[in-house]
Amino acid sequence: MKRFIKICEEIINESEESSGLNNIDKLVDSVYEEVFKKGRTSQNYDIRDEFYAFLTGGAQSLGFGKYHVRKITKDEYAKFQAAFVQVAKNIKIDKNKWTPYAGDTWWSFFKKGTSNKDASNYKRYLSLATPKLQRLRENFSILLEKLYDVPSVFSCKMPVDAAQFVNAVDDIVIYFRDANDKDKIEDAIRQSGIALVDRKSLYRSDYGQDNTTDSVSGKKSSDTELLSKQYAESFQEIMNHKDGGVTNLSKLKGHTEANAKKYLKQILERIFKEEAKHRDVKL
Repeated sequence: MKRFIKICEEIINESEESSGLNNIDKLVDSVYEEVFKKGRTSQNYDIRDEFYAFLTGGAQSLGFGKYHVRKITKDEYAKFQAAFVQVAKNIKIDKNKWTPYAGDTWWSFFKKGTSNKDASNYKRYLSLATPKLQRLRENFSILLEKLYDVPSVFSCKMPVDAAQFVNAVDDIVIYFRDANDKDKIEDAIRQSGIALVDRKSLYRSDYGQDNTTDSVSGKKSSDTELLSKQYAESFQEIMNHKDGGVTNLSKLKGHTEANAKKYLKQILERIFKEEAKHRDVKL
């Protein structure tokens, strides 16, 4: 089994090394195609979905395969999924402390004696350095052990599907209730020895905050969903802004494709640096 897992790790490592997760040029190309060439507007092109797919590496969105690291063949997928499951099953978990649960999308681990039902939870996102599978195998159980001692941490999760794991930006998500536990969580991560990618390079923050309901729609929304909505509103505002009676959208359409994409990239990078309006605490 160890040899089998090693072979599968080698297959996936090739994908990871040529990754380019959250390649903003792909987003620029897509937005330019939809908005500037096809002329699609907010009525027939929901850029929130585009932003959400980009921010998550396409791993959590249907129809946005362009953001995936690379397409995995059926044979590669079958082999890696088998190895991925095997690694996950063999991670040493103290079941006196944690209750594992495999859902359709995530493998979750719930701290025993705590409730995960809360009005607004904080999150610490981890983006693993390559090779990701090795990081899980060597460090995840240590991470859980260290997190157990952080009072307000109540769960931790990772993707259940190999393809999502390869393409995901949020490889591990830690849930906690008290913002004052931030330093303890960072200590636990350091003590686990797990190697991470700087999430700023992926246009993501380390921390997030879920709200149970969107203030407008009344629907439950995740941190990334709310961010995508905020970024979409900012984009529309910038595109519709008039200077001398002419919108920025019209001005950009007057440029060559190369220049329009250059300015569009600058606009998107500025938007993605905005503070999240929905977060009560800036972690």
